[in-house]
Amino acid sequence: MNDLSEKIIAHYQRHASDWDADRRGSGWNDRPWHEKFVRLLREGASVLDLGCGGGSPIASHLADHGMRVTGMTAHRS
Repeated sequence: MNDLSEKIIAHYQRHASDWDADRRGSGWNDRPWHEKFVRLLREGASVLDLGCGGGSPIASHLADHGMRVTGMTAHRS
């Protein structure tokens, strides 16, 4: 695994469940950035959420603010 992208993928796979659980709880530490992003969009705007996981909190937050959200998550087997 000499390729940096492979190391990043392996790192993500090791920590994804913990990251997801934290963001679903009170650990949504970048929420202010997402609030600012929402204010810049018009209602009904289309948003592509890459790496959305289970869609919470980001995709659901965008949808709650009237955005049309498409989520994509890569699964590597």
